[in-house]
Amino acid sequence: MLFRSYFPAGVYLVSDVIKIPSYARIQGDGIDAAVIKQTASGVDCVVKLSDSKQQVDGNIGNNGATRPQYISVQDITFWNTTDKPVLLITSAQNCVFTRTKLQGSFSVANSVSSSSPCLKITSTPSLISNNIIFDKCEFSDQTYGVIGDDDQFNVVISNSKFTNLYRGLKIGEYTTGSGSALVGPQGLKVINCLFNSVYKEGILGYSVKKLSSMGNYFRDVGNHFNGTGSPQTNVIVYAADDCVSIGDTFDRTNTDAVTWPRISGAAYGTYLLIANVGVQHGSTITTPGRQQTLTDNTSSATATTITVNINDTNTAQIYYRITRNTTYRTGVMRLVHNSSTQVLDDDYTETATACGVTFATSYSSNVTTITYTTTNTGYDANLRYDIKYSL
Repeated sequence: MLFRSYFPAGVYLVSDVIKIPSYARIQGDGIDAAVIKQTASGVDCVVKLSDSKQQVDGNIGNNGATRPQYISVQDITFWNTTDKPVLLITSAQNCVFTRTKLQGSFSVANSVSSSSPCLKITSTPSLISNNIIFDKCEFSDQTYGVIGDDDQFNVVISNSKFTNLYRGLKIGEYTTGSGSALVGPQGLKVINCLFNSVYKEGILGYSVKKLSSMGNYFRDVGNHFNGTGSPQTNVIVYAADDCVSIGDTFDRTNTDAVTWPRISGAAYGTYLLIANVGVQHGSTITTPGRQQTLTDNTSSATATTITVNINDTNTAQIYYRITRNTTYRTGVMRLVHNSSTQVLDDDYTETATACGVTFATSYSSNVTTITYTTTNTGYDANLRYDIKYSL
């Protein structure tokens, strides 16, 4: 049976759980225009997805019912004014939420008064939630934006906003290795979303694999709502292999990232790509390639743009190439340094006519800078390089 319901603009007060059955289509007049407001503190949430016989939770699929599937919800707000979850999904598949706001009751989400999320996805051992899409949605004013511990796969959250939350996503904390939480969420993707005013981590992954964060913008996240200059946690945490961050951007500065790196995942087989930092594969980082002009006839040691902070690493390899008119060099500088000693080994091959560039080091405030001098040939030198180091 196909169930359709249209909610014109207005606020609809409810005091029990709304159950949305299989094949239902829910349409409102827009986020914050059509609002379903839960006012009763004694119920589980605002809304649950149900099977074809309106059964929920562990009863889903009983009595020959069809599991929650092919449900579409769009242009509506679900608002819980009590300290309870907003939307609970169990054993659902092939469902789409578009321009849907899941709103909690917190004016300032700076503490854990409960484990209440905007969204929680669960499964039963025999009916695994899968292929659930949230697009252009909002998760706000709650302890957590999303919680997932049970087995599930291909949950996608795209083009959405996470605001005024204690944490954005908390994934796999109670994945137990048995029952409905055998391996936990797999293939969860968060794509092109905005995270802002998130007290602690934007994405906190425990021992679950295949989590992906791609093209998201993290503004005031992990700063206890105090903004740049006050980092308190990582922005993203991965604690398992096969997790990726590609093309995410952060307001967290390089200075703040020394204390609390934007992403924690160095102990695992993760792949992280941050535009101004470089590629991190597990514990190894390769910075973006850069270039600099080295001025001809420079007899005094002059700073290059190559810098290494001892808080990042005590060892680094600098792969470089020099072009100077018709002379060429390719080489590797190996740096070992601490606050008292800086040792640089420059191993290179060049044309028969030397490039006439010599490198050395200077040190100040935890940072070693590579310096250079050049001979007088009438030509500047072009230096291109990247830096590789392990955390």
